[in-house]
Amino acid sequence: MLPKFKEGISYKLGNGLRISFWHNEWMGVSDLAARFPLIYTLYILKGASVRDMRQGTENGDIWQIQLRRSLRDWERPVLDDMLERIGVAVFTEERDCWCWKWSKKGSFTIKSMYKHLVDDKFSLIRSREVFPTDLVWETALPTNIKFFFWTLFLGRTLTRLNLIHKGMIISEVCPLCSLLSGSISHLFMHCPLVLELWSVLLASEHQTLMKLYEAETARG
Repeated sequence: MLPKFKEGISYKLGNGLRISFWHNEWMGVSDLAARFPLIYTLYILKGASVRDMRQGTENGDIWQIQLRRSLRDWERPVLDDMLERIGVAVFTEERDCWCWKWSKKGSFTIKSMYKHLVDDKFSLIRSREVFPTDLVWETALPTNIKFFFWTLFLGRTLTRLNLIHKGMIISEVCPLCSLLSGSISHLFMHCPLVLELWSVLLASEHQTLMKLYEAETARG
């Protein structure tokens, strides 16, 4: 229950002393550590508050990102993306306060929490209905292929993004097209080279792979 409660909290920035820069949601951006694992892995002070990350200069306050090493060329766009997302924070003398995202007034209520849990449960049920689990485990495919499709559905396939989440320092760019991040959806669905492969498979009416593709597309 506690993790779900934390998901509903968003902080309103005051003096920035009580908000965790990496782990709290603030400025409309949630969990920067999970969203930008490469930068978080390289950052020195992982328990820093938002205030800790600001440094005064002659031209005003700037974000102070102290990393263990210099960024490589392919890593710099990741940092630029993060800085663009958090934008310019305006501090006040007031204390930071938290708001409840799942109610219109921003105040926590049991009713709003219950409604979110119910909606979340139904969403999970619907997603399970979309994915053809019987198709994976009851087809005459080798066990290792069945397991691969199952990890693909669970989002645990070892793509570059997932490897970065595990602490590996590598480029997150797709190794096939070198255009976008190598997420599961990109690598197995949206990459231009992969789309060509899908077109061949779907044209041959390979029912097993076609249904898996349709299920993944339905999940978004």
